Amino acid sequence: MSGDFKIHYADYVFSGSAAEFGRAPGWGVIDVIQTDDATRRAYHQGGAGADYYILREGKIVGVDLCGMLDHVVNELGAVKVGRTIDTQKYIKIRKQAEDEFDK
Repeated sequence: MSGDFKIHYADYVFSGSAAEFGRAPGWGVIDVIQTDDATRRAYHQGGAGADYYILREGKIVGVDLCGMLDHVVNELGAVKVGRTIDTQKYIKIRKQAEDEFDK
């Protein structure tokens, strides 16, 4: 889907095609309307729970915080997230990493 969209902000509207989604300002979105190429029907992604908007397979999708973080970590690969593990296992892995770095 390469549907045209309009992103409504408080003081202006940004229009474009799905390929131009990344050019739209990132802050202050009020509502998003996109046209489905197959049906030529418009649909909107505003409303409760849609504080973030991502582009997934050419479709603009409204998501919550978990959905946005999932997109950034798993789809974009833009962030790598650490985790807590057993202290002894952590020390062993760190030692291995340091030994490999020294080679």
